[in-house]
Amino acid sequence: MHHPRWYPALVTLGDGRVVAVSGRGERDARVTEAEVFTPGKGWARLPARGTLPLYPHLTLLADGRVFYSGAYIGGVAGARPGLWDLATGEVTPVPGLPMPKMRNQAATVLLPPAQDQRVMIVGGGGAAMHDHQMRKPLVGTKSVAIADFTAPSPRYKAAKPLRHARMHQNLVLLPDRTVMVTGGAAVQEHGVDAALEAELFDPVAGTWSRLAASKVPRLYHSVALLCPDGRVVTAGSNPKPGVEEHRIEVYSPPYLFKGPRPTLKLARDHATYGDALAATTSVALREVSLVRPSATTHSSNSEQRLVDVPFTGSGSIELTLPDNPRLAPPGWYMVFAVDGSGVPSVGQWLRLESI
Repeated sequence: MHHPRWYPALVTLGDGRVVAVSGRGERDARVTEAEVFTPGKGWARLPARGTLPLYPHLTLLADGRVFYSGAYIGGVAGARPGLWDLATGEVTPVPGLPMPKMRNQAATVLLPPAQDQRVMIVGGGGAAMHDHQMRKPLVGTKSVAIADFTAPSPRYKAAKPLRHARMHQNLVLLPDRTVMVTGGAAVQEHGVDAALEAELFDPVAGTWSRLAASKVPRLYHSVALLCPDGRVVTAGSNPKPGVEEHRIEVYSPPYLFKGPRPTLKLARDHATYGDALAATTSVALREVSLVRPSATTHSSNSEQRLVDVPFTGSGSIELTLPDNPRLAPPGWYMVFAVDGSGVPSVGQWLRLESI
């Protein structure tokens, strides 16, 4: 790279390139210049985007622009949320974020399905120089907000708040198109203030419901990821500064207790954009989705997305894969079929490739 970067953000673009943004660089200064990696060619500079905080939460949208949600980690409140045109460096502000100074270690997700182009920011806490250099503890918030990018002038609008105040939490997209929030605490790195009870967001109803409680507090340096079998694995955490959590837990969502699971078998494990893909399933289906595997750190997960896949038929079906690579960047996806009761199949791996 042209700059060393500590705590940057990475986001995959529709053409397979990867953008690196922010981070601490030379002489511990914030890196203001973005770079883009092209496989086989290396790194190139991008037009200036302006200064962003560490680990800024970025989401690729269907028109190719990248949205900064306002979530971050670090000692300064995040830059204003905005839409970034990578070709020109121009940033269009997205107003309306409630409690913008309380979004340190918030979580951000592109709500399912990705075609709806709605981004949700959840929780967070106050800003400080660094989480293990605190003189006084930081407190979390229950605040939630959603921005709709199909609107002519997108802006954040407040949504139903969490039941528990959380910072350091993780969001996980589930195959039935709900969003799970797990971990976090009302006070950072205070295991006694941990939110053990998970919560579930229904993007259609706009409501939260209560889920089972974990046994292990998941705070700073924790992760939560969807497994192909539909369960969620949680790991990591600093229940107090300097103490590392080594236990792992696996959570089984309610849909695994609703009855038999549908089966799904794809005709092949690779396809191109706009392809028709044959598949077989054991029952009539409610929906089929592509879920991108992802990685999370410091509550940030820029790759996570669920894309609706239209289909025809029953038993023997034909899937119509997305034709917009900015909606579903190239790479591997888990394909889930969901029956009329909301029970998902085991995810089948599919590589989506450009021609």
